[in-house]
Amino acid sequence: MILGIVNPAAAGGRTGRRWPRLRPALEAHLGPVEWHLSTGPGDARVRCAELATTVTRVYALGGDGTLSEVVDGLAAGGAALTVELGVVPAGTGGDFRRSLDLPNDPVQAASVLARATPAPLDLIRAEFEGRTRWLLNVASTGINPHVDVRVNRSRKRLGGRLSFFLATVAAELSYRPITVKLSLDGGPPTEHTVATIAVCNGRYAGGGMVFGPDANPHDGLLQVMTIAPRSLPAGLRLLRALYRGEQARLPGVTLHTARTVQITPHSGIALLDIDGEVPGAAPATFTVEPARLRVLR
Repeated sequence: MILGIVNPAAAGGRTGRRWPRLRPALEAHLGPVEWHLSTGPGDARVRCAELATTVTRVYALGGDGTLSEVVDGLAAGGAALTVELGVVPAGTGGDFRRSLDLPNDPVQAASVLARATPAPLDLIRAEFEGRTRWLLNVASTGINPHVDVRVNRSRKRLGGRLSFFLATVAAELSYRPITVKLSLDGGPPTEHTVATIAVCNGRYAGGGMVFGPDANPHDGLLQVMTIAPRSLPAGLRLLRALYRGEQARLPGVTLHTARTVQITPHSGIALLDIDGEVPGAAPATFTVEPARLRVLR
């Protein structure tokens, strides 16, 4: 069975309005697909979990949040390496498709997927608040969840890059740094007062910022970036470096690789950003699960 998950609310509702025209254009490249239009947050996860052992391929049409729900449902439902994932970008940020070098247009992406071959795809298993969440791109704590809240409340009419940039600048004005303990691969925890800690399977987040310059969702490793607090002018310089993937040259930025990452708050509430959504707070453990699915690229 070939399943397509469509989020009509993606891109501020524009995906739903475009859907009657998009469907025949997509099927011209992809062939017949059993399409399901999600009805609200969490619906895509439920549908994919129910069908995880019966589908052979799933196309995710929406933003990074839709894609994350699809992956979470497939992994939670026991999908094996035989399931193929097709990313059809139609959201605001479009960050994971950048790691796959896919066009930021659903029909153009479908034309690429029609001749693509599957490659093993690593996932991240996140454990927090007594539950497990699977994700494929970036998890973080610090200022990022506050940015997500602002972006998700907006109408996203300005597009991904500008929406995230403005939300980041606004969040910088009110954010208070938190102190956390960070442990990599079971090593002794180290204490950090941070603006951001990001755990990266993919390279991009926040509408094109390079959070994991060396992250590769096919290598069985996670890249971990920490960013120390800084003034607003320094923060703006950091944003410029993030868009270019040049943050490692700035003071207060560290990059590491690990297979397991533990984050425990020491002071303050450490909200979690999971692929652009805010589902809870740390303490949290992130573990890479190599080759959990296959992705078309």
